[in-house]
Amino acid sequence: MLDDMLIVAEIENHRLAYSAQTVNIGAFVRDTLEEFRIIERNNHRLVLEEEFSETIESDPKLLRQILNNLLSNAMKYSPQGSSVTLRVTGDSGCCVFSVSDQGAGIPAADLEQIFNAFFRATNVNDSEGTGLGLAIVKEAVIQCGGQVQVDSELGKGTTFVVKLPLRSNA
Repeated sequence: MLDDMLIVAEIENHRLAYSAQTVNIGAFVRDTLEEFRIIERNNHRLVLEEEFSETIESDPKLLRQILNNLLSNAMKYSPQGSSVTLRVTGDSGCCVFSVSDQGAGIPAADLEQIFNAFFRATNVNDSEGTGLGLAIVKEAVIQCGGQVQVDSELGKGTTFVVKLPLRSNA
């Protein structure tokens, strides 16, 4: 939570720095997923569908924030034993990450606000959280020159799609 608060402070003070580096996406997502597998210890089935494993020019710190928050939320709001899928593809000069879960879904009325700081969907009152994770995701994606979208259906799950350019525009 403290890390999230520090990042939000950086965002609010326009000090969230973007530092482009060459990132091997294949190795990056495999390492990230392996860290989650260690933490999860079989509470969820973590699936990697890797169709793109090239290098991109982006900020690894911000990429980690994006994936960590999306994967954490997917596991938090999905029933134990269900699958969480990280799919990595390439599309028209972009690297595309999608994180899908089989959780409760997000009410349609909440979707417009889901990326606002401190907002939590109306159906997650029994789960701990600050409402900062998706605000951090959105700002990190913007800093990387990309876009984020969400598709959700109550009772069926949620998919977040992040499109990032292969080369930095910053």
